[in-house]
Amino acid sequence: MTLPAPRFTSIPEDRAEVIEVETAPGITLLAYRIRKGPDSGPAILFGHANGLAAGSYLPLLELLSDRIQVFAFDSRGHGGSSVPLNDLPRDYSRSAMVEDLVEVIKAVRARIGEAPLYYAGHSKCAVEALHLGVAFGRHPWRAVTLFEPPLLPPKGHPLRPVIGDAPPPIIEMSRRRRPRWPSPEALARSLAKRPVFAHCLPEMLAAHCRATLRPIRPGEDGGPGEGDYTLCCPPEVEAQVFITHTHPSNFEAVARFPGPLTLVGAEPDEAAPGDWLPAALAAAAQTNPGCRYIPMRGVSHMLLLEAPELCANVILEMFG
Repeated sequence: MTLPAPRFTSIPEDRAEVIEVETAPGITLLAYRIRKGPDSGPAILFGHANGLAAGSYLPLLELLSDRIQVFAFDSRGHGGSSVPLNDLPRDYSRSAMVEDLVEVIKAVRARIGEAPLYYAGHSKCAVEALHLGVAFGRHPWRAVTLFEPPLLPPKGHPLRPVIGDAPPPIIEMSRRRRPRWPSPEALARSLAKRPVFAHCLPEMLAAHCRATLRPIRPGEDGGPGEGDYTLCCPPEVEAQVFITHTHPSNFEAVARFPGPLTLVGAEPDEAAPGDWLPAALAAAAQTNPGCRYIPMRGVSHMLLLEAPELCANVILEMFG
């Protein structure tokens, strides 16, 4: 079974041109071109984190569009894109999601011609860009900036005793996520109380909630429900994506990435207890002499929603 992709868009259509991209039989992803911005010249494609959507970053994307063409997309199972549910390990395998990225890039290239194309990604879509460059041998960008990709160090690495071998708690937390909400505002009030979203700017949190909740379609729930909205990314899909990306090949891909690469993350010395990712990011960057590493103070894994202007400036450094 695949849930049909309704005409819900994670970015309002008055703010972005919507591009439908068929990536596999029965799978359609929504890509977006931000309307505010130039009609030609260099372009960037932006990829979102697990459980988020392109529209979660809309204020940031519009900041970028002051200078460049900006494209973004909703991954399968997210935002306004199709939600395959037949076989979660297959439907949300690394190869399936990376091939989706290939098709989105083709759609963007068809619109920008020979203009230079760059990429920025957060968490989930950041690690998929790494594998596109390494495992798939494709590097269609001038340069890439990745924010906190999930880089699990391999066994034997000094960080592994700190991390352990148990499944990350986020997997079970995702499975238990509440799927139904009365409004995006109610979701925003709830998220603001959680440590991972507590420091997000109000306008970024509002954009995120609007982008990740879609109205319930008439008759969809088979009867009365507790709310009028549902998460675009079902809890079981979010959990499966975390399972897929909990793999040491992500860390190892940094050393073999075939082009200009910038890794951006929270300052390791400021990481919360148990948050090993900032230290892993710093360690992975050292495996690639051509990799630029930028630690940012005062932020967490949701740094793009916490400090959008600072992150936009980091992204724009690729453009000179």
